[in-house]
Amino acid sequence: MDRPWRCYKRGMIHRLAATVSPLVFLAVAASAAPPATPERDDARRAADACRQREDPCSLVHLDKACTLGDGPSCRAAGNLRWLGVEGVSRDRPGALPSFRAGCALDDAASCGNLGIAYSVGEGGVDVDRPAAAVWYEKACTLGEGIGCAALAGLHVEGSIGKGPDYAAALRHYRRGCDLGAAIACARAGNVLTAGPDGVAADVEEGARFRARACELDDGEACDLLGLSWAGGKLASGVDHDKARGLFERACRLGSATGCVNVAASQLNGEGGARDPEAARASYLRGCELGQAFGCLNGAVMAWQGIGGAADPQKAETALSRGCELGRADCCGMAAEVVEAKASGRPEVLQQARALAEKGCTAGDARGCAVKERLNAAPR
Repeated sequence: MDRPWRCYKRGMIHRLAATVSPLVFLAVAASAAPPATPERDDARRAADACRQREDPCSLVHLDKACTLGDGPSCRAAGNLRWLGVEGVSRDRPGALPSFRAGCALDDAASCGNLGIAYSVGEGGVDVDRPAAAVWYEKACTLGEGIGCAALAGLHVEGSIGKGPDYAAALRHYRRGCDLGAAIACARAGNVLTAGPDGVAADVEEGARFRARACELDDGEACDLLGLSWAGGKLASGVDHDKARGLFERACRLGSATGCVNVAASQLNGEGGARDPEAARASYLRGCELGQAFGCLNGAVMAWQGIGGAADPQKAETALSRGCELGRADCCGMAAEVVEAKASGRPEVLQQARALAEKGCTAGDARGCAVKERLNAAPR
C-alpha cells in the first residue's frame, strides 16, 4: 500500500442549500413587542415555556399567543406544523399562515421560513425564487443574518434578476456577517477570495471574513483560512503554526477536510511536533465525516502500523468507507484486504469480488487485478 499523502481543498463560492429546515431560523433577533395585556402576557408565558422546553408545547397556547400579537409564537406554531413534532400532525400548508402571521408581526425567522417554502416549493406553493427573495429580504431587514445569506445565495445562483450577481450577493453576505451569521461571513470570504464577475478579488479581506466565520464556529471557514496560511497566500507569508491551529479547530467543528489537513500537518511535523498517532486518528476522523482521502490515508497507516499498532480490521473498515465515498483505489485495496482474510470462505470471497468489481469498473488497476485473480480461482 502507498504511504499517506496530503490533501488540500481549494476555496469556492457556495450556494445556500435550498432544502434548509425552518429550524435554521429559530435563533433570531427579538420581534417588536405588541402592547401588553394580561391575556397576551399569559399566552406568551405559556408559549415561552414551550419554546424553552420548560413545558410541553401546546399548539393551542402558541396559536392563541400568535393571535394576540406574539410573532415568535406564530413561528413556533408554524414549525410544529411544518415538522410534525410534539404530537402535532405534519401539515406544511397549514404552517404557512402561521409564518405569514409571524412575519407580519416582524418576526424575522417567520419571514425566512416563508422564503424557504417558496425556494423549495413546499407547503402548497410552487417554487418561486423571486417570491422567496422578497421574504428573505424582509428577514434580513429585520436583523436575521441567515436571511441575508439566503438572499445572497439566490443572487449567486442567478435565480433572480438576469443571471448571477456577485456584487449584490456580497452586499448581502456582508450584512449577514455584521448580524452574526457565520455562513454569511464564510461566503463573503469565498466571494472576495475568488473575485468572480463584478467583484474585485481581495484575498486579505476574504481572510478577515473567514476568520470571523471561524470564530463563529464555521469549520469550513477555519479550514480554508488554514489553507491560506499553509500555502502562503496572505501578505504575511507561510505560517504553519496558524494553519495547524485552524485545521485542528476545523476538525473539532466537524470539517472532514479540516481533519485530513491537520492530519497532514501532524504527520509532517508542520506547525508543531510530528505526531503520527494523532495524524492517524485525524485521518480516520476525516473518513468518518465523509472525506475519502482520510479513509485512504488512515487505512494505510492502520495497515502498516504507522502511528500505533497495525490494525487490519480498522484498515478494512476505512477502505470500505472510502469505496462507498467513491474512491476507486479504496475499493481495490479493500478487495485485497478482504481476499487476504477469506481463507476460502465463499461469502467472504464474494465480498472481495464485489469490491474488486466496483474498483475495476471505476478504473482502479489493483481492483482489476484482484477481480481477474478471483475469477480465475476455482469456486
